[in-house]
Amino acid sequence: MGRETRNVVLLAVCMALGMSATALIFTAAAVVGTIIAPDRGLATLPIAVMFIGLMATTLPAAWLVRRLGRRTAFVSGALAGMAGGAIAFLAVLWGWFTLFCAGMLLLGVSAAFTQQYRFAAAEMAAPARRARAISWVTAGGLLSAFLGPGVAVWTSDLFLPARFAGTFAVLVPLQAAVLVLLAFVDLPPRTVPGAEGPARPLRRIAAQPLFLAAVSGGVFGYVGMNLVMTPTPLAVMDCGYAFGDAAFILQWHIVGMYLPAFFTGSLIARFGAIRVMLAGAGLYVACGVLNVAGTDLMLSFWPSLVALGVGWAFLFVGGTALLTETYTPAERARVQGMNDFVVFTGVALSALTSGGVYAGLGWAANNLLLIALALSATLILLWAMRAGTPAAAPA
Repeated sequence: MGRETRNVVLLAVCMALGMSATALIFTAAAVVGTIIAPDRGLATLPIAVMFIGLMATTLPAAWLVRRLGRRTAFVSGALAGMAGGAIAFLAVLWGWFTLFCAGMLLLGVSAAFTQQYRFAAAEMAAPARRARAISWVTAGGLLSAFLGPGVAVWTSDLFLPARFAGTFAVLVPLQAAVLVLLAFVDLPPRTVPGAEGPARPLRRIAAQPLFLAAVSGGVFGYVGMNLVMTPTPLAVMDCGYAFGDAAFILQWHIVGMYLPAFFTGSLIARFGAIRVMLAGAGLYVACGVLNVAGTDLMLSFWPSLVALGVGWAFLFVGGTALLTETYTPAERARVQGMNDFVVFTGVALSALTSGGVYAGLGWAANNLLLIALALSATLILLWAMRAGTPAAAPA
């Protein structure tokens, strides 16, 4: 196995473990919220707090990568994840909602560093293999489809009557495993060729049509998914199904998110990132239509959440690949940090509102908003396609 391949595989496994924590949170956190929150409308607040932590850490994470290197940054993220898991475990054990949100905040900090794995893979790959490296590291999250929801179900009753306390205790060894694996990854150096060269102002970089398309893919992809995925366990259980059914639906949703990553890079190489992202937006529309049309477990929830996952894969991986075409090496860290800050600010806001939309307006409203976001993304992508090539050489 070559050095480049070995590093990508190890980063993919680290990504898998990190995303398993996120999958576990999405499966159980909203249900925990209904148990210990003072009001049902706050059930999804812990997930929103996690995304606030992620959003607030994106720029500091990029700064830490630039000043101290990726290894220090990734180790810091894993340590934050261990602390967050331990705090969340104690909060569920004691029934303390505020402390639970504090644990979610630290888990969001950890997730911000996990998002940087895809950029590390891109830097270690040759330009012709960059989209494929991003795709393969993202595909590491496929393991999280089975590990995250599975662990949530298997450990939910370990500390009864504090249901789901064991679920969050498992996050500590998951993050510890990431620390061990990172010791074997040859991460890129703090500086890359051209990193000390001239850099354009951020406003000029952000004015590029392809930059706007790349960021839009991340924003609309994650916000749209969050609007539907976050309240899915509540919607499934409110329709009379069991928690195990909700976990099954989310499991297949996560499969839809990460299984396409094995071939998304090849699709991007053949058809271009924007066309792949347009296909993702179309799948979002299909998801919304299916969920508005019915609430059958296997005819509505299952196919719609799979479509949502595949749509996210096309939008997010396509947007990440497109972003690498819009900056020079000297601009790399700032642009990556700005991209994730914008994306996860939108995600945090959607997580704050998705539970309220579901509680106040119902399941159909979440899905109608998803359709509106997908159509907006389509318009931006078509405009960027017509505008042409980026203003910067690939980093």
